[in-house]
Amino acid sequence: MVTCLASLNRIHDKENLILCSGSANLDGRILIWKVLDDESHIVALKGHVGNITAISSIEDGSTIASSAHDGNIILWDTKSGEEIYKTVAHSSMISALRYSSSRNSLISAGWDGNIKIWSVVHSGIQDGLTKKQLALERYIVADTPIINILIR
Repeated sequence: MVTCLASLNRIHDKENLILCSGSANLDGRILIWKVLDDESHIVALKGHVGNITAISSIEDGSTIASSAHDGNIILWDTKSGEEIYKTVAHSSMISALRYSSSRNSLISAGWDGNIKIWSVVHSGIQDGLTKKQLALERYIVADTPIINILIR
């Protein structure tokens, strides 16, 4: 069962703009599909425990963030499929995850009733991967569980 979907525009592939979609399944896998590619190549990402709840593209689509029932946020390199950062973001399920390009921030909302704003920090290159991590920028305590939010 697909629980969430995100569209990724890979700007770094300038000769052949690849439109990708990320889907998440109840088994904790995230699949990256090259939608317009005749080969229908799939990259599978595995690192969460339980249901994936949200996926968000970061910057040019070379990185995605994912969240799950486990309360973790994971950053992934979409080209290699490698996990580049993982943090326990909420004490319970994360219900929404959105990237704000104007602030270079990731916003998460959880069933613990909290909204967190994370700065996306570049921390160098290791083994050919651009390493990124999240730094908590702001913490908002809400009165009720957050079901979903939209940030532009």
